[in-house]
Amino acid sequence: MEEKTGSIHPTQDDHQIQYNTEREQLRMPEYGRHVQNLIKFAKTIEDRDKRQAFVEKVAELMFMLNPPTRNEEDHLIKIWHHIFEIADYDLDVMPPDGEIPTREMMHRKPDPLPYPHKNIRLRHYGYNVERLIQKAMEMDDDEKRREFVKVIAAYMKQAYRAWSREQFVNDDIIKSDLSLLSGGLLTLDDDEAITNLVPADQQQQPQNGRSQKQRKRQKKQGGNGSGRNQRRRRKKN
Repeated sequence: MEEKTGSIHPTQDDHQIQYNTEREQLRMPEYGRHVQNLIKFAKTIEDRDKRQAFVEKVAELMFMLNPPTRNEEDHLIKIWHHIFEIADYDLDVMPPDGEIPTREMMHRKPDPLPYPHKNIRLRHYGYNVERLIQKAMEMDDDEKRREFVKVIAAYMKQAYRAWSREQFVNDDIIKSDLSLLSGGLLTLDDDEAITNLVPADQQQQPQNGRSQKQRKRQKKQGGNGSGRNQRRRRKKN
């Protein structure tokens, strides 16, 4: 009687190893291959109600894989858009919002926004300063216009300081630029000082380059350090 002999170990022909390079390319890797296979399987479900319920369960799974960071309703709509993208927009189901995404809708490029081109004479003040000056020139009340011009000059002084990085700005420069931008219609007296929009105490830099919080933290750390040193000395004694 002949005995059958054979190896108990599987051969290469018994198990075909499939590498990722041989598999279908992932459309959205953040959801993984299993989600893509589930959506692919949903296409084979003939019953529409069962297919709809199945895809809704897949959407819940995708919802758990990527928790929402903003509004939940918007996040669910985004997930359904991803489902149709993974399905290559070939899936007969209805999203919760009732709008079936299409390839053209999802990959449509927005219309380019027109970039405004303004001829700004003194760019370090910005275009808004010229608009404010124009508004001041259209005022009929002389008193209100004068107070408004003071505010404009104060803002120009702050903008000039930020542009030039100088702590002290000569008021004559601001008055000259104000007259230039207004065509000589808006002026301030030579002896009139231009006030600062930001109080002077808030403009001062922290002493020695350290803020108040840093000095408090360093003082607290120093106190804790001295306390530890005292405890060490007590143990030695």
